[in-house]
Amino acid sequence: MVRDSYRCAGLALTLLLIVLVGCAKPLVRASAESMAPVARTFAADPTPVYYALRWALTRRGYPVATEDLQSGLLTTTWVPTTVDSHYVQPFQAPDYGVTPSLHQLGVRIRPEGAGRTTVEITSQCKSVAAFTQSSGREERAVLDEAGHYLRSMEVDVTNLGVAD
Repeated sequence: MVRDSYRCAGLALTLLLIVLVGCAKPLVRASAESMAPVARTFAADPTPVYYALRWALTRRGYPVATEDLQSGLLTTTWVPTTVDSHYVQPFQAPDYGVTPSLHQLGVRIRPEGAGRTTVEITSQCKSVAAFTQSSGREERAVLDEAGHYLRSMEVDVTNLGVAD
């Protein structure tokens, strides 16, 4: 008889846990944190730089969500972070790893005059891990791709480097 009451109590406890877990609500919500921008200046006018950045973002897997050519702004959709794109630093050393985090890139294009344009790329991250930081690798990769796109067809390679 005592054994049956333990079984009933165990069954009731199991059902209660299933109901509670099934009706769980989120306890923590991630908010978007902006990271430090990564900047580069290109020897080109703003319009070709804009199209180079659109191409580079798409090539790197960042769909463009919003764009404003007049203001020189591009924003990507939220995409998952990668193992080397973001990190946390709990013990004075970067700790890279996959977390359930998303990030988006915001691109600002500023004309500097005399055929030069400065581009700033800022990563925003939504993560439940506190103090998530961008490694800057994705931002630099987009800028590198844009630089390849903007490279002229005639390049001069010497022992001193590459001249466009």
